[in-house]
Formats: sequence, C-alpha cells, structure tokens
Amino acid sequence: MDLEPFAQHLRDRDRAPATVRSYCQELARFAVWFEQTNGQLLTPTALTGRDVREYREHGQAVARSKPGTINRRLVAIRAYAAWLVESGQLASNPAQHVRLIEEQPLAPKALDRKHLAALEREMERSLNAAATDSARFLRTRDRAIVMLLVNSGLRVAELCALEVADVVIGERSGSVSVRRGKGNKARSVPLNVEARRPMTAWFGYLEETMQECDPLFCDHQGQHLTPRGVQHMLKEYGRRASIEVTPHVLRHTFAKGLADAGVRAEEIAALLGHSKLETTRRYTQPSGRDLAVAVERLEG
Repeated sequence: MDLEPFAQHLRDRDRAPATVRSYCQELARFAVWFEQTNGQLLTPTALTGRDVREYREHGQAVARSKPGTINRRLVAIRAYAAWLVESGQLASNPAQHVRLIEEQPLAPKALDRKHLAALEREMERSLNAAATDSARFLRTRDRAIVMLLVNSGLRVAELCALEVADVVIGERSGSVSVRRGKGNKARSVPLNVEARRPMTAWFGYLEETMQECDPLFCDHQGQHLTPRGVQHMLKEYGRRASIEVTPHVLRHTFAKGLADAGVRAEEIAALLGHSKLETTRRYTQPSGRDLAVAVERLEG
C-alpha cells in the first residue's frame, strides 16, 4: 500500500510532521487488518463503510483498545477516504458516517502540587550536589528548562527552538517569544517569578563562564537540545523523584493549573497556542485524580 501520495497531500495542507506520521502508521495498521480479515489487499475501491465499522468493533471487542486510540485510527481512515474522494479515486467517503466512540472527557494527565514539589525538590538537590563545572552547567540548565515548561506551557519542540534573544527578563516581568509554534503561529508568553528566577540563574551562569550560546538551551558544544534529549532528561529526574514526567505532562500541568485557578479558556488557548477552544476546554474537565478524590470523600 503506497501511502506517499496521501502523506504528500497532508504535507501540502501544512499538517504537522507528527500528524502525517501518525496517520500513515494507523493506515498501515488498518491495511494489515483488512488483508487478514478479507483475504485481499486494501485498495481504494475495496474500502467500504462496513470494513471501517468492523475495524472499530475489532478494536473494542478483540484488541480492547482505549476509546481514544480507536478514535484516532478512525480519524486517520476518514482523512484518507476524504482524500480518495478529492483525488477522484472514490465517489463518496465510506468512513464519513462511521461514528467515533463516545468517551468521558477527562483532563489530560498533569502533576498535582505534591508531585510537582517532589520534582522541584529533586532538581534543587541535584543542583546542590553538583561538584564539577560540567555538572553545574547541566543542573542549572535543566532546572531552568523544567521551570520554564511548567510555567509557560511550551511544547518541547518550541522550547528546543528558542534562542537567547527570544527571552526578555526584567526586574518584575518577563516574556518568552515563540517565533514558530504549531502551524507556524507566533505568540508571546509572559513569565512569572517562578520561571524568571531559574532563567536568571541560567543566564547568570552563561555570563559567568563566558559561554556564547545562541540557542537558549544548549549542550556543552553550544548546540540546540533536541526534543528527545529533553524527554530523556525529564524521564531521569522523574525516576529519581518516583513520578512520571514528560514535556507534555508539564504542558498539561501548566494548563490545568490555569483552569483550576479560574482563567478563561480563551486566555489559556492564547497562552498554549491552541487554534481551537475545544482543545483547550479539555483542561476544564475533571482528571482521573479529581474523580478519585471525589469518591474518597464518601469514606468515613
């Protein structure tokens, strides 16, 4: 099954590389299931609405996949079928009327105050224990990264693309400029004191050691950090603090904190760089932890 024409169609629509990759992976998975189920290769004219419905049911009853996983696969198939219609390979979209699975909306996973405090404590301890210049460089940088992520909600790719000139810190205010966010959108995010303090320490370290570093967060060679590198760093600190930490979890922590504080969805959307309020409103929903706490109130 040649998915490159469809992938190019998505790229021409300026879809994010991760979206293109995800859609193609889901379609390749569907093609394998289709061949195993029907005994023939998946072709445009062989695709029917019944196939899509049976694939949905297979995910529910046999694979026992989560609703979000099944819906993601259905959305990929819908997009592919819509392209087949647009390119003249099908007369109508057989997946258009296949319903997604309704699921209870829950806020994305975020750190509560206890876990966030544990992470901050672990980072401060690591910085205090830094015995060499190299270790001090890494610990000062890492603490600034974590505190910036949890207080700005930046995506990890946005963080890694930042340069020193993108951050402005004054005595009582500060901001970070995202020049090319998701969808090539630019935005400016104010920095609170919790972000400004470790950022000031990081800038002070660079100035003290006379290190020239155009990237805001660099390695020892002055090169931009990669998203994978940041993910690995967070995973290690999380392991030491006995919590699960990813860039997305810290982004969700920022958004959930704003929602819990009563900040309007429109303001949260602007800070996160969301183009749709539906995406932002997820953070106004209760999390799994919120529901557990609610049930525990019945005890005693």
